[in-house]
Amino acid sequence: MSAPRIAVFGSVNMDLVAYADQVPSSGETVAGTDFRQVPGGKGANQAVAAARAGADVAFLGAVGDDSFGAELRATLVDSGVDVSGLRTAPGASGVAHIVVDGSGGNRIIVVPGATARCGARSTATRRSSTAAPHCCSSSNCPWRRSWPPRGPEAPWGCRST
Repeated sequence: MSAPRIAVFGSVNMDLVAYADQVPSSGETVAGTDFRQVPGGKGANQAVAAARAGADVAFLGAVGDDSFGAELRATLVDSGVDVSGLRTAPGASGVAHIVVDGSGGNRIIVVPGATARCGARSTATRRSSTAAPHCCSSSNCPWRRSWPPRGPEAPWGCRST
């Protein structure tokens, strides 16, 4: 039995995670306890999870032409995801600034960067050499209403799942 083929159209961000016992109030500065930089984004996380589960996954989206973009692309490739539909756009990649407090609660600010400049029409024109009968997209993308594209613009003949 061959691996299922899935196309993921979604966000890819660098998560900048700061840990602190308490979250600062407006105008306040507090000392943090830890910091991590983690590749993420709902779409990229879906693609990596599906690839780790054994699927043949293609990712469609955009990263910036910055160092985060290069790292995000490499992470997807290292996870076995086909990135032929991952566009490099001028400017910054998406970032998520995440603050985690001592009880595990979080507050997140997402700056979509290249993801905001990526639409179904622009990435759907990048074709893979294989058909992907299953597609998914992350609901937090600004172009969500235009996915999946219909008719001749539909990548690889996808059905939305």
